[in-house]
Order: sequence, then structure tokens, then C-alpha cells
Amino acid sequence: MTIVVSMEYCENAVRGVFTSLERVQYLQRYGIYSMSSATLQPNMEYFDVPGLGYIAYAKQWGRVYVLYNPVCDPVDLEQILTDFYRTFPYAVYIQVSRKVVDILHNKFGLYGTQIGLETCVNVPDWSLKGRKKKVIRKAVNVAKKEGVIFLESPIPHAQTQQVSESLDQNTEMQKQQRSFSNLSANFTNPGRQQILLRIPK
Repeated sequence: MTIVVSMEYCENAVRGVFTSLERVQYLQRYGIYSMSSATLQPNMEYFDVPGLGYIAYAKQWGRVYVLYNPVCDPVDLEQILTDFYRTFPYAVYIQVSRKVVDILHNKFGLYGTQIGLETCVNVPDWSLKGRKKKVIRKAVNVAKKEGVIFLESPIPHAQTQQVSESLDQNTEMQKQQRSFSNLSANFTNPGRQQILLRIPK
């Protein structure tokens, strides 16, 4: 299948035509990967394609670096990657899924290197039952004996910001080294956040 995209369409995409609110709406609808919210961190540029979604990227050292998967409907993934590749054929892709790598390899001959694995868990349907989860059950029981408590509740944004700032102050990594990070974007998520606490006995 050949996809023909007018250069005017691509130029509009490169300029970043979405408002911040529109990007958040795409993120809420299609941001299914653990790092999707990091596409909204400061100093990012955007390849916006109306009706499809967006790709977040940064320009550094004369190169274009794509941050994570495109935020779009999975059925539009090949199209948005094709449009982006036609505009930035020498881009480097960081922390993308196997599906993205497969498209980039099959269509454009690019290669990927796997560093780690992301596991998706359907939380509403997940349980500790079954032989395969025996090790997890054991770890949960040990954690309970050690006083670890798992809480799921709304957390004020100010509190999460305070934790982030504390981590920033305690790290040796320079800010410019972290400019293209895997930290979540600084916005309030209307959903629930989870915390793991260890309470001393």
C-alpha cells in the first residue's frame, strides 16, 4: 500500500498545530504506554497530525530524537510514523515499542536494540490466583510481614511535586543530562495514583 501525503500537510504537522489541551486529550485517549505522559514534559517539539495524533521529539546535537511511541490510535501508527519519517529520515527513536520498531524496520530498513521490557497488566482482571503467580503471592506475604502497605488513593499534585523536587535535589545527575528524561510530565492526572509505603514496625 502506498500512502501519499502532501508536503503542505507535513509542514503543518511539523509546526505543532495542536494546543496543549488537544495534546492532553490525545494522551488521555491513546497514551497507553507507561511513558506516554512524559511526551508532555517541557522543551519538547511536536509533530502534530490533525485527526491522527502527535509525536514528541527534541533536537539536540544536530539530531532529532523521538521520545517514546507516537500518541495516536494504534491503527494510525504506520501512517503517522511514515509522515514523520518523510520529514525527519535521520531521527533517533528512544524507548519505543516493538510494534514501532517493526514498522520502522519493515518500511524504512531501520534497526532497533531492545533494552528492557515493558509489561502491561490489565489491573481490573488481574489476580494472584494460579500456580504461575506463586512467587508473587510469596513476595506479597513477606512484604506484609515486613510492614509494607499498598495504598491506592488520590494524591494531591503538590505532594507528588514535593517528592519529585526532593529526588531532583538528591541526584548527582546534571540537569542537562536529564533534559530528555523518562519522568512523567508535570500535570495533574485526574485518575488515581498508587504509592508503596513501608511502615516501620
